[in-house]
Amino acid sequence: MRYESSRTVSADVARTRPAMSGAGSGAVAAPGQTAAGPAAEPAYPRILLAAGMVLADTSILNVVSPVMRDQFNASIGSLQLAIAGYQIGYASVLVAAGAVGDRRGRPETFRIGLAAFALTSIACAAAPNIGCLIAFRVVQGLAAGVLFPQILGIIRGAVADRQVGLVAAMSMIMSLATVVGPIVAGVIVYSAPSSFSWRLVFLINVPFCLWAWSGTPRVASGGRSSLNGQLDVVGALGIAALVTAIALPLTLGRSLGWPLWALLLLVCAAPAAVLYAWHQRLRHDRQLPCTFPVSAFRERQLLQAAIAYFLFFAASTCFFLYFSIFLEEGAGASPLAAGLSLAPYGIGAAITAKASSRLVARTSIRTVVVSGALLCALGSLGTCLLVAHLSRGWLVAGAAPALIVTGAGLGLVVSTVLRLVLALAPPQEAGSVGGALSTGQQIGGAIGILLFGLFFPIHLSPSVDLGSLRVGIEHGLIYEASAFALVAALFTLTSQRRGAGPRQAR
Repeated sequence: MRYESSRTVSADVARTRPAMSGAGSGAVAAPGQTAAGPAAEPAYPRILLAAGMVLADTSILNVVSPVMRDQFNASIGSLQLAIAGYQIGYASVLVAAGAVGDRRGRPETFRIGLAAFALTSIACAAAPNIGCLIAFRVVQGLAAGVLFPQILGIIRGAVADRQVGLVAAMSMIMSLATVVGPIVAGVIVYSAPSSFSWRLVFLINVPFCLWAWSGTPRVASGGRSSLNGQLDVVGALGIAALVTAIALPLTLGRSLGWPLWALLLLVCAAPAAVLYAWHQRLRHDRQLPCTFPVSAFRERQLLQAAIAYFLFFAASTCFFLYFSIFLEEGAGASPLAAGLSLAPYGIGAAITAKASSRLVARTSIRTVVVSGALLCALGSLGTCLLVAHLSRGWLVAGAAPALIVTGAGLGLVVSTVLRLVLALAPPQEAGSVGGALSTGQQIGGAIGILLFGLFFPIHLSPSVDLGSLRVGIEHGLIYEASAFALVAALFTLTSQRRGAGPRQAR
């Protein structure tokens, strides 16, 4: 198998996309598709903003949790459930929601998820106690999981000359959302009354939801499955249960001391995954609708790109959480300062995400992905060295050069792999493929947080000093650099030698 230049990507797009022709800027859509002409242009920024909003909400409570703890007199475990509940609800429905959008229509499914996200954001803001907030956060995560796969499907349904720009923009948003979320939350905490600030963090979603809602009718759906309207209900429930059985213990197990239920869920997850795979394979062979896009992932390039994506987020996601903890608890930084310290990471990612398509055109997909992963490894080691030697006063700003390097690598990898996946995904299954990709991202992130967290004290307290946290972040960054290097090695080993010819489309 070969990850070749942009010519290969173009060939893959041509192979998976129904032919389109037209005059000027117009296009004639294949049967079952909605034309994505100039009328759709104003809607794309709104759709992309919705993606950023969903992703930012995965990390935004990390900053405001101390305020919520004081107001509700909540335990650390309850706050962890409020944060993790969103992530678990989100991950559990991504694949099933992608399949629903593929069969019932992506814009329609997007609007349902967007409306639910707005309503649950209001409910979270009005929560009278921590128990209600946890419940509302789970439902908000479910709404986000319905919404997000439709965005990737809509991008796949765009005309070919718009996909490069949309994928680059989506990659920048995916790289920046985790950084921007804590910054926005920090600004709100700093400027608003403390008793109301955490509620504003949720209410700020509502106007953005309304703005995105007004643009969705003009967005192209990108085609529907030939199994239009048919759904695999058992498969949808099965994948939701399976993802929950994996994500819940990974997210909460260590902080709760690995209770028996967490261990049992992880043990049961392996045979459950085998059973689910058998069920989906059986339905596919009988030409029945599947929740998981079995036929798409039989494409070896697509499967290997998805594995690389999973491993990369297992390495990258954990950094944001633990670096913020290190700065706030160890260096005494404010939530706003801790959030702003991550801005160089986002700047580096934004620059390279935009330039990645040109770099692929000049070299190859493999070269860009491997270079990006190695840049991430180099930046992580640089951050480790800076953290080890900087004084307390310089910790917030002093790591900026290394963070720019890591962010630059992130932008290269995410944009290039995302572009490859969307090029290889069949248009009629793009939502399902996007949901599977995002599920892998979430599970990979949960695994990374668990592994990185092994080097940190389980319970933070005033007795935990800067030295202990410094050792923890240094060891965690070494793990992260090793994981990035592993991604580079695996991506290289699963590619053919440069002298081999390009893979022929089947």
